[in-house]
Amino acid sequence: MLKPGGQLHIADWGHPTNTLMRCMFLLVQLFDGVKCTQDNVEGKILSLLIDTGFTEVAKKQTFNTIFGTMTLYSALKPTPSI
Repeated sequence: MLKPGGQLHIADWGHPTNTLMRCMFLLVQLFDGVKCTQDNVEGKILSLLIDTGFTEVAKKQTFNTIFGTMTLYSALKPTPSI
């Protein structure tokens, strides 16, 4: 469980940065399933983090790999107001 004020860092497949990366990620989708990975392709991770209450949500960096675009995300769990 992440404590209030804690930082969350995620490395996951992100929205493909170009057509080649989209094609490479199709291989991952064949093994993991299209339904399980569609949010990655559509770049929904940022909005999912915001919708669950995280703040300072950001996409920090992307890397093109042989399997698609790897993206680094960060977010902060807010501290409760007193």
